[in-house]
Amino acid sequence: MATEEIVLGLTALIPDDDPDRYYSIVSMLPGGASTSDRPPSPTVYNLSEVAVGHPLTLGYQDFLLYDVPPHNVTAYVTWELVRQLGPLADPRFSTDTAEATCFDAVYRLMPYPTMMPGMQALNSYKGWQEAELTFRDVAEALVSFMKIHGVAVRGKNAKFTLALPTTSDLDNFYEDLRVTEDDKHHSLLEAYLTALTHIRSKELHSVFFGGSGYFYPIPPPRHPEVTASGRGRIPLTWLLPPRFGADAPASLNYGGFALELVTALLRGAPLGQSWLGCLQSNEPLVGPGNDWARLALATEVVAAFVDRHYEVGQLLALPGLEFLSEDMLFFISACAGMCAKGEPGARYRCHVVASSSPNFARAFGCTRSNRLSPKKRCPYSNRTRNGQ
Repeated sequence: MATEEIVLGLTALIPDDDPDRYYSIVSMLPGGASTSDRPPSPTVYNLSEVAVGHPLTLGYQDFLLYDVPPHNVTAYVTWELVRQLGPLADPRFSTDTAEATCFDAVYRLMPYPTMMPGMQALNSYKGWQEAELTFRDVAEALVSFMKIHGVAVRGKNAKFTLALPTTSDLDNFYEDLRVTEDDKHHSLLEAYLTALTHIRSKELHSVFFGGSGYFYPIPPPRHPEVTASGRGRIPLTWLLPPRFGADAPASLNYGGFALELVTALLRGAPLGQSWLGCLQSNEPLVGPGNDWARLALATEVVAAFVDRHYEVGQLLALPGLEFLSEDMLFFISACAGMCAKGEPGARYRCHVVASSSPNFARAFGCTRSNRLSPKKRCPYSNRTRNGQ
């Protein structure tokens, strides 16, 4: 069965109501399904099952187990890919109206319950290297962008430190993930799924099983930081596991964790009130806070990184979804990962990012004067005192 048929077939399974109340456990074992009614409990290093967000996705289990060759399972579109990009294949969100093509398809990309297929195949060390290179390029793009627009970069000795969560922090936050030896009725994965019904948009997890603590992936043995010149590096992959599956191209993750990183970096940058007022005039639903404005600015910073990636990277094409450009994937990942996370009614956050970004209008073909491509854009022209 062709990948495109799988993707199109699965769009009908996406629930209209809140999907975090539904899930089924699907075996991802390459050798076929378990013969027992209940799949075997996975180990921390061999998560071979996947949570999907609707009872009807039992049909998806049949796809993987019987219609797809076992050795190609992870090469096909995983559920994580479908839950992020599947709605774009739905005719209801592929109409020629400006609002549908420019936003509604992105808005549908809510954080469905997350799954981790093929984790045993992920090379964590290579993932760290990839994250370090990504952070370096993003940081350099940030510094370059700020200099072009007259924003002073802090002294050479200044540094940005990303505080890594401690074991205690993780355990307190993911209290529902605790599994004890006395709990004989639920597998480790089932406990994990229970937690996801409450915190479905989170990507980082730690689990305790039988008194031993585990992280995915294991954090590197050093403290991360980046200097103001952008030369420092930081491993991020273990903080944000792949959004589209462990075997997916790394560029699918850039719009997610790179945007979050740059947003954090920009928290120390001054924002001009005139620029903030311009953004708010385009989207009056936004409150007086500055976080959404930094998000809009961060989008443009990361766009510079994406342009640089084109020069050295291979253009991305997804089987069955070749009509999606890498520009589209970047904004999809950014909006789904940040703008609408955990709050389906907050579409104004994506509106702010879209309306302030000519890159968004170019990627999705938004006509000028559309709400997402207004005649009056707000170019970032903020400058520090005395232009220093």
